[in-house]
Amino acid sequence: MALIDGKIRAAKPLAKSYKITDSQGLYLTISTRGSKLWYFRYRFEGKENRLAFGPYPQVTLAEAREKRDAARKLLASGICPSQLRKTDNDAVDESLTFEFVATAWHTSCLKLWSEGHADKILTCLKRYVFPDIGTMGIAKIETRHLAQLVKAIDDKGVHDVAGRVKQSFLPGAGYQHRRPESITGYVAGRK
Repeated sequence: MALIDGKIRAAKPLAKSYKITDSQGLYLTISTRGSKLWYFRYRFEGKENRLAFGPYPQVTLAEAREKRDAARKLLASGICPSQLRKTDNDAVDESLTFEFVATAWHTSCLKLWSEGHADKILTCLKRYVFPDIGTMGIAKIETRHLAQLVKAIDDKGVHDVAGRVKQSFLPGAGYQHRRPESITGYVAGRK
């Protein structure tokens, strides 16, 4: 049964912490001292996780439900909401972000590509790649992040772009990690 605000306000501390559930994985824990914290419980890749949304009443029931719904949308896209939060919290030097490195790689390959091909790659990066992983540190990006990105692009129905992103950025999806015109070859050459 879904929670109502009156039930939350009436919840009193007991000898042991307990939780009252709302719906779709959202619940509120009431500690022995009376603090009330929102959590969202979910499964990702077969593992159970939980995501904290903050204390009640600073985070209202409606706000907690909105956050839960946003997290469920990420899960439906194959993205782990807690991993996204961790990457948002990590401050990264701008010269070490994926966007900076990918732009430098693109610039270094301009003499290898035709103008049309270079424009197509830059447009693809700006439209599909940078919004998701552009601000992440290049050292923190793992194969699973790129695989999630490819899946999200493919889920949008842009299969050709998903294939090109997979070919260019996923190590092991061909021989691109040895080619200087692939970003993985470029990153390997910078070390």
